[in-house]
Amino acid sequence: MALLILGAFAGVGVAVDSHSATASSTQAQLIVSDAASQAGVPYCDGGGGINGPSNGGVVETGCGAGVKGFDCMSLVQYAVYQATGIILPSNGTQPEGVGTYIAPAATLAEDEAQVLPGDAVYWGGSGIDGFAHSGIYAGNDEVWDAVGPGIYVQTHTFEYLRETYNYDGAEQYVSNTSGALAVTTTSLPNGSVYSKSNKVTYSATLAASGGNPPYRWTRAAGSNPLPPGLHLYATTGIIKGKITATGTYSFTVTVHDTKTTTKPKVQHSASKTLSITVS
Repeated sequence: MALLILGAFAGVGVAVDSHSATASSTQAQLIVSDAASQAGVPYCDGGGGINGPSNGGVVETGCGAGVKGFDCMSLVQYAVYQATGIILPSNGTQPEGVGTYIAPAATLAEDEAQVLPGDAVYWGGSGIDGFAHSGIYAGNDEVWDAVGPGIYVQTHTFEYLRETYNYDGAEQYVSNTSGALAVTTTSLPNGSVYSKSNKVTYSATLAASGGNPPYRWTRAAGSNPLPPGLHLYATTGIIKGKITATGTYSFTVTVHDTKTTTKPKVQHSASKTLSITVS
């Protein structure tokens, strides 16, 4: 495939929406998801922007009159804006005071170690203010991009793009660091035995932070059981049911995060001992 020079698209200047101040790993994941949501959309030179695909006014393969699409930078602009509220300048330069530049490394392995999902990646110039092609890194060596006429939005490998074209580096617009995975629930409410005269169903929700959501919950290996009649739901962290016996029950719960999308794929877990007193 040929490397294509960025076409102009709508949108000028830089604006940061109020929610961009809460940059997080979730926003980085949303950038990837928003780029992926446009899979199969045609390439349109000069088309697209923060609000989605549009016709660029250039008659070319796969993008005639009335066809809406993206060029390479407008896809990046769309994904970053939808997730963060940041509007990237239409001339391809980087906004002042927004984002962290990640310079090219000496080897592919080093680049893959420092570029994270949600980062914008750039090729074909003398720096990211003079690039010729761009995309959104999705992890697992994949980049979402709009590469040229007749080629719809899809993924190409980071390795192929890096080795074929001059890699200019990446820009990270949100923090990809979410902190260590931890169970944040400190205590659980007491309960009572369900009976004809006390028809109260117990329900409490466990909470966690850090790691790579979504989470999965289990009772830790070797843990004491929950109060009889209660069940821990793996995908929601809800402990719910009709308790059948009194007592104080101490048990250990474990939260597991999703394997990271970068290499190597890692899944973390964290545990905490909690108790429920049943009267």
